[in-house]
Amino acid sequence: MSALRSSTARPLRILCATADPAQRRTLLGTLAGPGRTVECVRDGRQALACVAQHGACDIVFAAHALPGLGGLALVRRLRRAGFDGRVVILCASASAALVAGYHALGVTTLLLEPASAALLRAAATAEIA
Repeated sequence: MSALRSSTARPLRILCATADPAQRRTLLGTLAGPGRTVECVRDGRQALACVAQHGACDIVFAAHALPGLGGLALVRRLRRAGFDGRVVILCASASAALVAGYHALGVTTLLLEPASAALLRAAATAEIA
């Protein structure tokens, strides 16, 4: 059985937000599978709209550098809207201030880009454990 399989009757919902088409394909190919649904969007505003339309997801993977609404703003708005799920941030670099900003919003996993499929899978597994 896959470590990323949902333990509940409903599929595990994963939302991925990144402007990079190659990164979206990698996330989709890595995280999709039995017991999991993955939706990929191009920016932070689309991620908010997706959550508003389909309800909360279990895990959000989001790039820090998102067009329109950056990663920090996205997480801040998700939290204000009541989303208490897990968030994984993908970023090109991570200063202490950036890490502290995300930690203050309850984000514990920041991955440096480009993240390998194995690292993405491990992060998702850790977030649902």
